[in-house]
Amino acid sequence: MSNDDNTKTNSEKPEDCSRQWSPWADERLLLRQAKQLEHFGEACRIHLCTVEIESDTDADRFFCALKPGRGRLERFLSMQDEVAVALGAPGLKVVAPVAGKPGVILVLVPCSQEERLRRMEYKCEPAGETEDQQFGRAIEIVVRQGSASVALLQRELSLGYGRAARLIDLLTEARILSPPKYEREVLVRTADEGKQRAALWRMDAHGR
Repeated sequence: MSNDDNTKTNSEKPEDCSRQWSPWADERLLLRQAKQLEHFGEACRIHLCTVEIESDTDADRFFCALKPGRGRLERFLSMQDEVAVALGAPGLKVVAPVAGKPGVILVLVPCSQEERLRRMEYKCEPAGETEDQQFGRAIEIVVRQGSASVALLQRELSLGYGRAARLIDLLTEARILSPPKYEREVLVRTADEGKQRAALWRMDAHGR
């Protein structure tokens, strides 16, 4: 699989994972799910360590090293449904053994149809500005307009629905936009204020 179709990170702990995700990947969600997976294992006395994460257009894959111990693998395999609930991931599958990876199990989280279409759309869009550049321009647009919507960013930035929706989500997480109600409120007065708030948000998110 090519680098455009797949992203892979290696790490002994989720927070140490490389930041080289595919364009569509939600870094914070992937790292949060990896931590939730390890916490679930700890609660069940099944010690897991996420060593690799892959993300492609169909699924996210978490490769976890399992501490040796009698019955641990069998117990974890029998708790697949509980793992799916813990991660909020319907359709999750636990696979073991993993070919060529002794002592490692695979937790496969398939994408919903909506997410799969979003990733495919993102992949098929022509290369242009990076997400950081688009994010900066999106801040300027919503401040100038005094409002925000997916349609507005699609029109102003010439984006597909998936990428524009992703920018709206990021603007909301950075507290530049209010959470969705009847309409979104722009919470900053100037683009510079918005970019400063976005920079602080990114620092906080990466420091978690």
